[in-house]
Amino acid sequence: MTVKDPSLDEIVACCIRLYTDKTFLCYGANKALRKGDLSKVDTFDAYCYFLSLMNDIKSLISKCHMQTVYRSMTLASDEIQMYQSSVGTYKAWEKFSSTSKVRSEAENFGPVLFIILCFGHLRHDCGIYISSLSKFHDEKEILPQPGTNFRVDKMKYDEETTRYRFYLTVV
Repeated sequence: MTVKDPSLDEIVACCIRLYTDKTFLCYGANKALRKGDLSKVDTFDAYCYFLSLMNDIKSLISKCHMQTVYRSMTLASDEIQMYQSSVGTYKAWEKFSSTSKVRSEAENFGPVLFIILCFGHLRHDCGIYISSLSKFHDEKEILPQPGTNFRVDKMKYDEETTRYRFYLTVV
């Protein structure tokens, strides 16, 4: 990126690279978004704004199609219970929530696995494929927008792996 007069595409690409590098911007912005912490607006507003423009960068847009993506994380027992009781209802993640096209890559991030079906009706239903900008190309990362809506379809607990699996559909 040129420092003087960067294009919008260059600014957004830089924000995506910073996101995948697990910087304080990624963690701080997501924490503020998750908690609705308006005291952090001055700190993260511009970063989140430019990151949210990823759907408008033509070089990142790929053909829409149905796909399954994966996300795993560690959840407290009350959070697991909340998802269990949400089967059949609609929810949204209010933060940037990375997913992967590769299940085994996603499973490295925690014992609760979300298996997310995306129909690709709109170009941004499942997010933008950002691996070309990522520090971790092997993750085959898809980055959905904050507020992406999904239905919690079902939950399974695998006794052998001691993993919870939640099946979601982007709506």
